[in-house]
Amino acid sequence: MDEDRELYRNNVQSAWRRPQLREPTFADRLSSALTLDFRPMAGRPLPAEVQPRTFSVEPAAVPETYSLKEAIRLLGLPSIVGAKTPLDDLKGLVKFAVTVEHGLMVQYLYASYEAKKSRDELSSIAIEEMGHLLTVLNLLTALDAPIHLGRYDANLDRLFDPFPFKLEKVTAEVIAKFTACERPDDEHVDPEERPLLPEILDAARKSAGVTPARVGLLYTKIYWLLRPTDEPLPNEPWRDFPFEDVIKECPKDWHVRPFPVTNPADREGGEPWKNQLSDVLVGSVTTREEALKGIADLTSQGEGFGAGNDAHFDRFVTLYSAFKQNPDPTREVPKDPWYQGAPACKQFDTGPCTLC
Repeated sequence: MDEDRELYRNNVQSAWRRPQLREPTFADRLSSALTLDFRPMAGRPLPAEVQPRTFSVEPAAVPETYSLKEAIRLLGLPSIVGAKTPLDDLKGLVKFAVTVEHGLMVQYLYASYEAKKSRDELSSIAIEEMGHLLTVLNLLTALDAPIHLGRYDANLDRLFDPFPFKLEKVTAEVIAKFTACERPDDEHVDPEERPLLPEILDAARKSAGVTPARVGLLYTKIYWLLRPTDEPLPNEPWRDFPFEDVIKECPKDWHVRPFPVTNPADREGGEPWKNQLSDVLVGSVTTREEALKGIADLTSQGEGFGAGNDAHFDRFVTLYSAFKQNPDPTREVPKDPWYQGAPACKQFDTGPCTLC
């Protein structure tokens, strides 16, 4: 098992490669820094070349096979460096989940604004991403943690970036990277879609060098921390959850208890955000059962390894095929726009800022 991991890390462009250090940007300095640790096995120290630190990584190749068990075997599960309790671990990982959902939502919204014929479908997916964002924010509140609304392009640690954050012209290649990010476990891919998958993954690599497995592993660990014990539940919300593989990666009985840590209704703002639209999933997470179901539903709709009805992956595959056959005429919009009207930041003396 360890030999397989070393082979994967050394011979494939992966998140395990030696980190490329960089200077923090203006956005970095405004964001709260978290440091992640991928542990090959629970309790074992990381090799010197992959000791956790603040870094960005080279884009990783998308594995030809996409299996939750295989991803766990090759990459392990994430942990927050310095976390002394399961609660510390969960709070940090949920903050990363917030940044991922917020970042995807913004990019999907920008794509929907730019597109014409496919605007309604892209807008619908973006709205559902808002539901994902509200779910993880509700979870953060239930953990008695401060509200965090960072975006992953401002994270110092880039291990969970689904792909580099860009606001850009919508093309088939851009749709491909969206598709790869939302890719479920191979066993859940529709047989009719499988022949197109290598082409989509190749287009995604050319567009962004994405590694969609990272986001799924993040939610796998969050789900594990939310469970009450190491034993399977009678009615497990996450279908086919790989207990045997996950339990090897986590310390014994590494779960948050009690849950919720605080009654969300007692926090500022009152009751958790709730779903107002039938197709938008918003987990209220006021109980452990609701929290587990909320994460399972979220990963089933997108960014995880499950696959539910009307999943984002299937809809992006359809959009990819449509863009290939007849590219959608788009609005003339800028690439990666930045508001230049605000005065320069007094604190850091660089870039526009509305905080000072």
